[in-house]
Amino acid sequence: MAFSMAYLAHRPLTQHVWLKRKIWMFLPIVTQKQDSEFIFWRMLRYSLIPIGLLCLIGCRSDSTRPDTIVVPSRLEGLIEQWCQRSVDSMCIDLNWHRLKQGADISKHVDSLIEYCESGQSSACFYASAYAGRRFLREACSLGETRACHRKASDRLSLEPVTECATNPQIETSPLEAKNLSLYKAQIRQKIGHAAPAFKHCYERKLTGMPETILERFEGKVLIQFHISAHTGEVVRSAPVCSEIQDEEVSRCLAQVAKTLKFSIPEGKERVAMTVNYPFIFSVAP
Repeated sequence: MAFSMAYLAHRPLTQHVWLKRKIWMFLPIVTQKQDSEFIFWRMLRYSLIPIGLLCLIGCRSDSTRPDTIVVPSRLEGLIEQWCQRSVDSMCIDLNWHRLKQGADISKHVDSLIEYCESGQSSACFYASAYAGRRFLREACSLGETRACHRKASDRLSLEPVTECATNPQIETSPLEAKNLSLYKAQIRQKIGHAAPAFKHCYERKLTGMPETILERFEGKVLIQFHISAHTGEVVRSAPVCSEIQDEEVSRCLAQVAKTLKFSIPEGKERVAMTVNYPFIFSVAP
């Protein structure tokens, strides 16, 4: 065996008759007068050129690579705080942040998959980086614009945007109008304190979004929440309408609003409040 290997290594590749015969089996156009090795490499070179050009034209990725999305370290405290308050989008970002830091992969990937199965599109998008492209397809079906740029662009172009009614301030029913002045300042104050969380619900989706979609990813989201007359806690919260075509943004806003708690005015008749609060988002120039 050692002699044979040395013999083969000593002689030029094209002088081995048995090897040339095998090359001819795959290259019928080669004749005995031509150098099979030269023909082989020439064909290989000229076949790779058109393949490369085709890939440059048609093989471009239609999605943002999840591994290019980074949660800024300055937001770690914010998302951890609101994750503890059961805001799903914050927990998704926290799991992704831990993964990027090299934490327990299986634990955080499993957590992302659980959120994906509950209908959270960004969780499917992040999970696809570790668990396969089927999660990328699932993210696309759930409306994640970063998972399928062309489909998202077509959807935004064809589907009419749901326009929310003009709501410059807080809306209440006539029955609750007498308590509005008691809660109005407090509502604005509580919303202001939670503003970083409300803002992150929207801005977390902008990272990695193509400019063609980014310019249409703005508008008003109207959130309705009910304040208990006895505890001052928000007992129910849900989106009423949204001009932003992403359900996860509306869901995140509603979950943040659900964590708010208000003080009950003393010496006044306790009446439950139903508040429709508008959030207006726009892409910074």
